Amino acid sequence: MALRCLVKISSVNNLSDARYAAGMGVELMGFNMDPNAEDFISPEQFNAITSWISGVKFVGELDDCQGTDLGQLPEQYGIDYLQIDAGVDPAILKVSPLPLIIKIARPSRSLIADSFKKFSELPAWYLLEPEKPLSEELLAWCKTQTSAYPIMLGSNLSTDNVDSLIAAGFSGFSLKGGEEIRPGFKNFDELADILETLETED
Repeated sequence: MALRCLVKISSVNNLSDARYAAGMGVELMGFNMDPNAEDFISPEQFNAITSWISGVKFVGELDDCQGTDLGQLPEQYGIDYLQIDAGVDPAILKVSPLPLIIKIARPSRSLIADSFKKFSELPAWYLLEPEKPLSEELLAWCKTQTSAYPIMLGSNLSTDNVDSLIAAGFSGFSLKGGEEIRPGFKNFDELADILETLETED
């Protein structure tokens, strides 16, 4: 299966999500590597899940880099990308050999523009995670930026709006994994609906 744009699934914490997403053509799979987070994944858990997955790039998700040896993460986890919050000091990130995904929570035009400037010297994607749908004004401005910056959208997605968001120039979308109902059993309805909408037609 192939999708019309890049799709990342975040906060993966079980094999059901991982295998389902990989089978649906998801390209990036994110795992929370913050030891203080509820959905933290240890290196052992990460290996237990990813050893069953192929054809996917893995993302280490960290909001706060405090106390984390970024240079060691690729060896500990075998990740391909590092996702961090836009509030992190770029100087800290220079020890990491990985390309970045910069998460911008509650994005405004000024915050997005500042992030573009702040991380301009580092290879990066930008992931917008608004609390509510982007305003028409902000959406129109983002459209003017997508030719220069690879921007993903990570919230307020539905089968009704993904086509218009692709047309606006967004490079891809980030969807969230979730808890299993019981081991091996998930309700994939919402995730499946969006992925099926993004599926390419033969």
